[in-house]
Amino acid sequence: MEQHELRQWEHRCIQEEKPECVARCPLHVDARQFCSLMAQRRWDKAWVVLVKTMPLPGVLARLCEAPCREACVRKDAGGAIALGALERFCAHEAKPAPPPRPLPSRGKSVAVLGGNMAGLCAAWEMSRRGFDVSLQCGDPAVDLRELAAGALPQGTVERELENLSRLGCRIESGVDCSAELLESLLEDNDAVFVDADAVPDDVWGFGEPDELTLGTRRSGLFCSRAGETRIIEKAAAGRRAANSIERYTQGVSMVSGREREGAYETRLFTSLAKVEPLGPACGETCTEAEARDEARRCLQCECMECVKVCEYLRHYKSYPKIYVRQIYNNDSIVMGTRQANTMINSCMLCGLCKTVCPEDFDMAEVCLDARKSMVEKGKMPPSAHEFALRDMDFANSEKCTLARHAPGAQSSSYVFFSGLSARRIGP
Repeated sequence: MEQHELRQWEHRCIQEEKPECVARCPLHVDARQFCSLMAQRRWDKAWVVLVKTMPLPGVLARLCEAPCREACVRKDAGGAIALGALERFCAHEAKPAPPPRPLPSRGKSVAVLGGNMAGLCAAWEMSRRGFDVSLQCGDPAVDLRELAAGALPQGTVERELENLSRLGCRIESGVDCSAELLESLLEDNDAVFVDADAVPDDVWGFGEPDELTLGTRRSGLFCSRAGETRIIEKAAAGRRAANSIERYTQGVSMVSGREREGAYETRLFTSLAKVEPLGPACGETCTEAEARDEARRCLQCECMECVKVCEYLRHYKSYPKIYVRQIYNNDSIVMGTRQANTMINSCMLCGLCKTVCPEDFDMAEVCLDARKSMVEKGKMPPSAHEFALRDMDFANSEKCTLARHAPGAQSSSYVFFSGLSARRIGP
């Protein structure tokens, strides 16, 4: 197997694709792991999952519109998981966690102009990545409270702004966001991000920002797109800007490899064939018991269709993408004992996996090709599968085509298959 063939086989297995809820979340919060921990009533651990992914988690966990619910596979079997309610419950019940430790300094300075949600999230993301960040804004606490419309408990905004400072961001409030200030920031920094919801158009008027990169006609100037109504999308714009500024300051492509930035379509298949419909356990708010029961409704989405029906695949306790990597290593890399020989030779080549796989992944083809290749290279003795081949030839020959009743009998109660136990076929 050549490496490009390995890549093709690995791509065909979809078990490691993200669940619908994670793929559709603009920030890719791991809702599957979050629900698993919530179902165990491990509120603190579940909160850490959110903190690892969300900028300003104390704010976003309470204000997120939960677009993941629109994509939840459970919606067709009793109703989508109330992830928004679970996040709000977790934010209330879990112990406060410090922000992620920032990376070492990059020696690059970035200014953020405007302290609405996009600007604050951009400052958060770039600070944790090791940029020297200054936030020039009016009053971010007032902006966030207005955005939240009373949905945030007292002290939440102040704690998140303090965490932003702990990440290393210098917050300079009470600033008049003028065109002169913008020019000064562009001269003094490696890049500048403008929060369009907090800064008038005439201050930064360099045209509509690019949809993918948020870059403008002015080199080094990035800007969010005004008019976005969903808070989670504003936060995602801050992260997108941080990704672009990171690429810009490194001098690499601004567009390659960004297909899955933000919400995207996943290839993961999750069968509902044996899933019983189960209605929601909570509404917009939860008690502890309701939060646990609602999280338990999560299907923990995965494919594993082939493993469900194949004892061979189940025996080795993994799935085809892992197996094909092991087979490739066994054939192309390993110089000593080839541990995967037994696995390669254990497949019966029945093709059932291909039949049930949404992507037609055929372990029989992979194993047979590996057997041929390794025998040709002297890396596997023919005896490892020679008996099975000779037995198959014999079973398919004329010498093995005998099917008749006992002498003098017109019917039979039992049928005998060579190599198998007798089976009763009559009353």
